[in-house]
Amino acid sequence: MEIRKGVPLPDKQSSRYADLRRLFTDMDVLDSFVFPDDGLGSERYVRSAAFRYGKQLERKYSVRRIDDVTLGVWRTE
Repeated sequence: MEIRKGVPLPDKQSSRYADLRRLFTDMDVLDSFVFPDDGLGSERYVRSAAFRYGKQLERKYSVRRIDDVTLGVWRTE
């Protein structure tokens, strides 16, 4: 490995995960959203986010598999 000098930092790439906080924050009880499961860890990420934001926001969320490629997230409390 070598040190490179003068290489500009690339712009941040947006991610489909970036909007999750807004979704969890804006949900009312019994609201839901769907999230595509890419098979590369997105289910684990969404379940973890539901638990984490539930703790932070003092709410409860439920994540269920709708079909082979889609997850649904509901606010339950």
